[in-house]
Amino acid sequence: MSASTHPSLPSPVVARLIPQNTHTRQALEDLQASDALLNHYKAYIRCQAPPDGDSTTPQPGKSESLKDFLAETDESTEDESFAPPSFDGRYGCIELDFGRVSQKLPGWRFGGGGSETSNTNPKVDVLVVQFKQRRNMGVARFHALIHFHKDSGVLMLTAVSERFPVIYFLDNEPLQLRSGESHVLFQRSNRFQLGKLEFLLKYEDVDAAGYATWLSARNALLATHNLSAPCKDIMALPWRQNFDRLWDSTCMKP
Repeated sequence: MSASTHPSLPSPVVARLIPQNTHTRQALEDLQASDALLNHYKAYIRCQAPPDGDSTTPQPGKSESLKDFLAETDESTEDESFAPPSFDGRYGCIELDFGRVSQKLPGWRFGGGGSETSNTNPKVDVLVVQFKQRRNMGVARFHALIHFHKDSGVLMLTAVSERFPVIYFLDNEPLQLRSGESHVLFQRSNRFQLGKLEFLLKYEDVDAAGYATWLSARNALLATHNLSAPCKDIMALPWRQNFDRLWDSTCMKP
């Protein structure tokens, strides 16, 4: 098993990854419905049906950089216009919490299924698409990391695949991350793409007490990987009502 539960750690939610197009929503629903998928992977997915009478069906979106990327890798793409984020948690999301993290690093490894028969992948902690759909969605078996910076303790998005980049939207402008490149997840809501799958990473709205609990859980997690607690003056997430981003000083290289 590629991730572990730490019963000694408190488990507030780190963040939620909310689907931002129909490709992503369908991928999560297919994973949750798969009889071959281990419960270990399903535990990350919180899928709920839309309320009765809700017929809203946002259209799949893509960025120009994603279109170029898919063309470069000989993947077909449909002629669709970009739709702004419109899904929310009622449609399903990926939930990351401190009680279930990778055994390899303080964070989570993301990718597609690695086995046609079982939809498992020992190299990732969070599956985002089934094996049979992985190539059509432009998702690598091991695509990206979401992890805590070893010095500052802020959450980072890192591209891993040599072939498939990660697209991070900075002020709604696509920024392509190649293998080994990272970006701080410093906004309250961080939009990014793994192939055709688009997510909005949203931090929890917490007060001062909730933020203190979040920091305590993060520091305990870092300690399990023999990492020191970061300076308490570095803001780890934009938690106050008027903060949409972290302080600029936290935007550092991995």
